[in-house]
Amino acid sequence: QTFSKVNPKETCEGATYSCRMRYQMTPIQATVVNESEGDLRVSLATAESEVTPGQSAVFYDGDRVVGGGIISR
Repeated sequence: QTFSKVNPKETCEGATYSCRMRYQMTPIQATVVNESEGDLRVSLATAESEVTPGQSAVFYDGDRVVGGGIISR
């Protein structure tokens, strides 16, 4: 999945975070890689069939929000 970054200063390339695309979903592990200026490529640890462009995603380090964005593809 590719996301437009909201908080790029705290979202570190190669780091693994917990990620949620829906408020009540169980967080899944996601590894981020800077793809281009303003975009991240995110590799999810498990396949998510209901992830679609236009949805939001939020990245957590423990209980702390470190970033988020809108799924672009």
